[in-house]
Amino acid sequence: MPNARDDAEWRSNRLSHHDFLAQQLRRGRKISPLFLIPGVTTRTVRRDWLHICDQGITADALGNAFKLFVSKMDGSTQDERVKALYARILHWYATNPAVQDKLIGLKWGGIQQSKSPPKLRGNAATVRSLVPFALQTATNLLDPTDALEGTVIHLLDSLNNCYKCLKPEDFNHDVLKSCSCKVVMHWEALHLMQEGRLDWKPKPKLHHFLELAEEGSQPNLCWTYRDEDYGGSIAQLARMRGRWRSVWTYSLKVLDLFRIGNPVPRVT
Repeated sequence: MPNARDDAEWRSNRLSHHDFLAQQLRRGRKISPLFLIPGVTTRTVRRDWLHICDQGITADALGNAFKLFVSKMDGSTQDERVKALYARILHWYATNPAVQDKLIGLKWGGIQQSKSPPKLRGNAATVRSLVPFALQTATNLLDPTDALEGTVIHLLDSLNNCYKCLKPEDFNHDVLKSCSCKVVMHWEALHLMQEGRLDWKPKPKLHHFLELAEEGSQPNLCWTYRDEDYGGSIAQLARMRGRWRSVWTYSLKVLDLFRIGNPVPRVT
């Protein structure tokens, strides 16, 4: 479990770029050729919110929270209780029309799969859009005086405050850092309460989350949403009828279509 306290050793015992390279060599690992580019150091590398949070700790947190919500729903079977939770999600979408990325259906397997910790299955944008819903549902459904349920409410509140910092006009490094620490501390408390179970199992991305919040840069300036969207657009552009042939033909089609759409003017 990562140490989120201000006096944690990892906050002060930092490796410089050259210390990192020396450590890699001692461990017999290859050095990335990216570091051969003048000016590129470990400080150039930034952590990505999409993979650390939206598809990482946030999906884990909502999976655990949704599992708890399902246990509170009306219904004689688990499937009926999951449907009741999804009905609440649909109602929330109806009252929040600005939400564009919506969860299409919900089954128990989308919350927890066999022998795996709870995790909400969905694309990154869908998961992140449900953070306010999870907080609202926890506030209305859970008992704040109960140790476990009250901690879940506090964790979701801190996580929601982290997401509020993503808007450039609302970015506040101190708030992001403080709330990320609270998320991890609440997570640790829930893990201890659920000892021996898969619920609230800590994962390495929790430490990456702390590092992301610690570094001070705005997450929206270096996340991979634009790259992921571009990759999807290129895949759609190069889609072929019939059997996919090879990387070579795939690439040629993309380049040919780009050349057709962006003709180079002739020099006379």
